[in-house]
Amino acid sequence: MRGGWLAQLSWRSSNARQFHSDLWWWGIWRAGGLRLPGMALLKWGVLTGERTPSFYRNCGAIGVLLLFSAPAWLERFRFGPLEWLWRTLNVWRAEPIRRTS
Repeated sequence: MRGGWLAQLSWRSSNARQFHSDLWWWGIWRAGGLRLPGMALLKWGVLTGERTPSFYRNCGAIGVLLLFSAPAWLERFRFGPLEWLWRTLNVWRAEPIRRTS
């Protein structure tokens, strides 16, 4: 863009405002998205290094739940939900998740 500083002011200010608002919303989204898992990990003692009996109970309960639910899930679907999301985001189209045969 050619011209003096004053001629470019309206263009620069609108672009700067858009950039800062996009950056601000992205930061809010990211911080908000990580807040809940972070609080759970802090409460369970993963981030602090102090692992209480409830931490081991929760890990055991999650392990048992996965042990029994994973085979039933994989009988009907080709991927797990996070793997499907990862594959879909990588190729920019929805991958088929259900088993066909």
